Amino acid sequence: MEARVLSMIFLFMIIWIASPSPSSCARLGFPTTSTLRDDYFDSYAAATSDRYNNKKYGDDQVVAIPYTLNEYYGSPAKRQIDDDSPGFPEAWRSLATSTFNVMNYGAVGNGQVDDTQAFLKAWGDVCGSTQGIPTLIIPKGNNFLLNSVVFQGPCRAGSVNFQLNGNIVAPNDMNAWRDKDKWVQFVDVQGLIINGGGQIDGQGHVWWKVCDNTNCQRPTALHIDKCQGLRLSDITHINSAKNHISIVDCNDVQISDIVIKAPEDSPNTDGIDITMSTNINIQHSFIGTGDDCIAINTGSSHINITDVLCGPGHGISIGSLGQHGTYSTVEYVQVRHCTFKGTQNGMRIKTWQPLPLDLRWSNWLHKRCNDNIDLTSSDPGEKTYAYCKNVHGSSSSSTPNVPCL
Repeated sequence: MEARVLSMIFLFMIIWIASPSPSSCARLGFPTTSTLRDDYFDSYAAATSDRYNNKKYGDDQVVAIPYTLNEYYGSPAKRQIDDDSPGFPEAWRSLATSTFNVMNYGAVGNGQVDDTQAFLKAWGDVCGSTQGIPTLIIPKGNNFLLNSVVFQGPCRAGSVNFQLNGNIVAPNDMNAWRDKDKWVQFVDVQGLIINGGGQIDGQGHVWWKVCDNTNCQRPTALHIDKCQGLRLSDITHINSAKNHISIVDCNDVQISDIVIKAPEDSPNTDGIDITMSTNINIQHSFIGTGDDCIAINTGSSHINITDVLCGPGHGISIGSLGQHGTYSTVEYVQVRHCTFKGTQNGMRIKTWQPLPLDLRWSNWLHKRCNDNIDLTSSDPGEKTYAYCKNVHGSSSSSTPNVPCL
């Protein structure tokens, strides 16, 4: 009996000595309680839905399976992971969702209260999120008053969505503006998507009354700078104080199914201005303003414009190029299946000095195509040529001659 007791004590001591501590488990690569807990939380933090997935077991028993940590453990304020560990950090919750409604950040949406700061707070979480395609939601049925605002990148996700379901409006008091050069800016946001069926209202009438020339400072409504992979679609843009949309230093841009409108007598209200940008596709859109429907400026190339209804306005313009003797280039511009109605021009090129041109017109309709055009080669004695395909209209006093008109 005495030997049996001694044997049991000796066996217990062996088991106690051989049992590894949590720290030694970690050193040996075995999972510990804390590492298992962390892996469990990481898997749940990737969930994005706040709804329950109801699954049936048996004939009548329904078990609600929660998707998120909040539903499973309760709110972070009430939840404790263990005795000495704090609740799930509030800042981490934005990483586990992909939609951010500006109303949840204090936006009012009555068109009277300035919602700029609420939008910026929401944008901070959008830009910091890595879950799916983070989306800033501007809900339908609201008018959000915004002052000058910059949505700054780069963002952590490869693409972000500015989902404009409602309307944003500019201040209707010139003295209320903080920046009179640009209104809404997106800078260095890769994979930016702007869509949603909403409207951008620049309240330009308050500027047009006192600014009837190019020397009067007025804000561009939507300025997009260094945003590669931009996708802009399904919005209406009205009454900008100056040009409606500026695309600057961007590559791989798709613009489609948009409407841009301003009165015919509104000064310098270009629809879309493109500068220092490449691979731009504009299609299936209506643009009618007081100036150029589309203006293509220096440093731009591979511009494709298809199925655009332009008018009223000044048509589609390249330039002005070469002012003050500067070196300017615009290359590979293609305009197809476009209609110009009530415009001063169809396509025009504005230059300050002679420059080499290769012109090709294809599938477009205008009451009057070319008037008083004189193109000369930059190489002395070199002939110039004009080509066109399926173009309807007329030409007068053009050099070189346009054979199809």
